Amino acid sequence: RSSDTSGPVLLRADSAFYGHRAITTALRAGAQVSVTVRQDSHVRAAISEIPADAWTPIEYTDAVFDEDSGQWVSRAEVAEVPF
Repeated sequence: RSSDTSGPVLLRADSAFYGHRAITTALRAGAQVSVTVRQDSHVRAAISEIPADAWTPIEYTDAVFDEDSGQWVSRAEVAEVPF
């Protein structure tokens, strides 16, 4: 980060950086964190506990092809959870 910038720092990472050490280091440094993770049984269990009203609809600027359904997806829902 340049010393002449201001505003919040956001760490965006894929599942390769999903671990307590990397996330904790970023949080301690004051960064916000967004991490994509694999949906193992623990993650699916945590998702199932998120209340329905905590989800926020989003629209992708570019559609994503879902190979399982064979369809293009341009909408999804996101929710924030504590680490």
